[in-house]
Amino acid sequence: MKENGFDKMKSAFKNRAALLIYDAIILLLCISGVYSLVSKPFLPFNVSSENSFLIISEIHQNSSSLSVGDTILTVDGYKFKNWEEAELYTDAKNIGSKVTVEYLKNRQPSFAKAALINYYSTFEIIVISFVALIFIFLALLVVLKSDDKSAVIFHWAGMGLAMIITLTSGNYSALPHSLSLLNHFLYLFAFTLTPVLFIHFTCVFTSSASNVMKKIIIAFYLFAVLLAAYLFLQYYNAMQNNSVNGVQQYVKVYTYLFRPFLLISVLTAIVIFYRAYKRAADLTTKRKLNWLLLGFLIGPTGFILLWVIPLIVLGHSLLTEAVMHILLIAVPLTVTIAIIKYRLLDINLLLKRSVVYTIVISGLVIIYVLVFIGITFLIKGIEFTVPAIISAVIIALFMNPVKNKVQKFVNRKFFRVEYDFREEQKKYLKDISESHNIYTMAEKVVEHTDKLIPVEKIGFFILDESNKIKLIAHKNFEMLANRSIKFHQEELKSNLSLPVAVDDRVEPGLQVEPADQRVFKRWGMVLVFPVKSDNGNVVAFLVLGKKKSELVFNKDDIDLLNTVTTAISITMDRIKLQQDLIFKQLEAERLEELNKVKSFFVSTVSHELKTPLTSIKMFAEMLKDNPDCSTEKAQEYLQIIEGESERLKRLINNVLDFTKIEKGIKIYDKKKIELNSIVSKVLRSMEYQFKMAKISIDTNLNEQSYNIFADKDAVEEAVMNILSNAIKYSKKNTIVTVSTFKKEKYACVKITDNGIGISKSKINKIFEPFYRHESDLIKAEGTGLGLAIVKHIIDAHQGKIEVESKPGKGSSFILLFPMED
Repeated sequence: MKENGFDKMKSAFKNRAALLIYDAIILLLCISGVYSLVSKPFLPFNVSSENSFLIISEIHQNSSSLSVGDTILTVDGYKFKNWEEAELYTDAKNIGSKVTVEYLKNRQPSFAKAALINYYSTFEIIVISFVALIFIFLALLVVLKSDDKSAVIFHWAGMGLAMIITLTSGNYSALPHSLSLLNHFLYLFAFTLTPVLFIHFTCVFTSSASNVMKKIIIAFYLFAVLLAAYLFLQYYNAMQNNSVNGVQQYVKVYTYLFRPFLLISVLTAIVIFYRAYKRAADLTTKRKLNWLLLGFLIGPTGFILLWVIPLIVLGHSLLTEAVMHILLIAVPLTVTIAIIKYRLLDINLLLKRSVVYTIVISGLVIIYVLVFIGITFLIKGIEFTVPAIISAVIIALFMNPVKNKVQKFVNRKFFRVEYDFREEQKKYLKDISESHNIYTMAEKVVEHTDKLIPVEKIGFFILDESNKIKLIAHKNFEMLANRSIKFHQEELKSNLSLPVAVDDRVEPGLQVEPADQRVFKRWGMVLVFPVKSDNGNVVAFLVLGKKKSELVFNKDDIDLLNTVTTAISITMDRIKLQQDLIFKQLEAERLEELNKVKSFFVSTVSHELKTPLTSIKMFAEMLKDNPDCSTEKAQEYLQIIEGESERLKRLINNVLDFTKIEKGIKIYDKKKIELNSIVSKVLRSMEYQFKMAKISIDTNLNEQSYNIFADKDAVEEAVMNILSNAIKYSKKNTIVTVSTFKKEKYACVKITDNGIGISKSKINKIFEPFYRHESDLIKAEGTGLGLAIVKHIIDAHQGKIEVESKPGKGSSFILLFPMED
């Protein structure tokens, strides 16, 4: 059964309460550890190791016998090879206790009594306490502010650091025996496990925890636990038996097994970090990693270079313990900032300026010295101030150019992701501003956004004139690709002045409006940016899914996308204005062209009407004026009158039908009809036109009946117009072939002529109103409406028109009508 929000909150509270109890126990143990450090004794002089002997390097108390450079042979009769062995031996004693020191002075052995003094000064105790409290405070702060797994790991690493500096070897007798053993036990486990915790943290924080890496981390944990247990057994044996040999064995394991392990652990964490840093493509991730980089440079790197390696090689560190503790604060401090407040400072600027000015100053100092030496060497006897002034002037002249060059180099080489991000952002905004249509702009928006902020899905939606949201460019939004969604802004509780987001997918504190979880989850949306026009109306939406990195959207992402949506709004307003201007210009040109076409059409129709009317009038008058003309002649005149009347009727019908089509009021009365009979009727009615044009008809009608569900008059008109065109564009004494046949589920009429033909580029134009195919071979008359009417008739009957034509060879028109089942 799923936990509800209250159960989760209660569980989290219990976990944190338990964590606070553990932390309180650790804090008390750390306090006891500090108490033992306060009373920790040591010899009244500092020593360094040389050829397995201790050499006095500094004396803290005036002594008449001991001096710097003396070789310590034994302490209380025990020979110690390094200061750590001596430290563990004196931990069992108290401040003020006296030990017998056998030493070598001027190659002569001597003895002296030395009173043990405080190992740590008051200042050092304050530093240790302060640093430990800082570690504990930061560990608590992170785990209370973040529920992330990396925060929990870091919490234990921070507590481990606090235990390392407070539970280190102190006065063994200052605390109860069992508590001293427990403290040292926890110290050893903290010292071995904390480096592994930082490896683990680095993997989780940088998302580098592959299966192989997980196995390596487990191996590190196992080795750390075994090593800590072995070290504790050695320590316990040495303390219980008060055995110097046991102490030396413990220090030997500590030096030659633990320290290399510590070095390997730190280097492993740095390698993991470096690989993650190189792979990081997200600017936010890069900034967080830069904080870790700063911490690594100050803390672990300083610890390795100035403490661990010198101890192994030189036998002593290059820094005091107090300074080393202060440097180690950098690690938890920068990690805390990276986890909960990575934008506290501009870390990139901090690192860049540090690198730039270090390089520039180093380079200029070298140039100064070289110029100074060069002038002094070339000009003998010159005053000291002259080369100094010349060098300073040269440095002043080159300072700014050198700084700019170095700045550019550092940007490209060391901060490549940020540099690339800025360059990509510039290109993004430029591409938007230079877009000439909304669809191209939308594709650019999707492409660039996905580069800058890799997300699982992204879509650009526009709001059309019918107030529907339509997807015009996307990545992985296939489910909405062919859908239009009605947009009801009046039903929203917001005016969409801010981005709309799922709460747990954006950083807390950002200015966004809460999303409808149900709707956003259904469509896989996380963040929506409304795009508003200059008048405040919503015109588009930029919609994003969750980040591929599983990170939340941060302030930089929101700022970038707000800038982008502003640029989109400006561009869309500009495109709309340009389109309106172009539309007005095209409309003006269209109206002018239409006026010309209509004038031509009126002129053409007048001529076309006049021609048959003239023939009808002339032959009617001839019949009237010659009552005695022969029957044969009279029949000829009547046939001409009838033919011209049909021609006139067809012309008038075309004009009337086109007017109805243009107004959208053309109605077809569909019934069951037989195609062959319709074609036969049309051929009979057009015998006169073929005769007058001196064109023969070759008829090949299929014997099978083809029943179609169609408007009888419309089919006749379609066939008649195709035949009329065949007459217009064919020469005399040619043949027009008419055939019918079946093709799949269609009944077909094919009309083939041997006329002038049509080029491929003009086939699509012939069905446009008023278009007439011009040719030097034939000057065809007509209104240019016939094929446009044919196209409308065929479309209204769910049929098809196929055209096959070769210029100079002729054309074939095939009318396909769906057959009745």
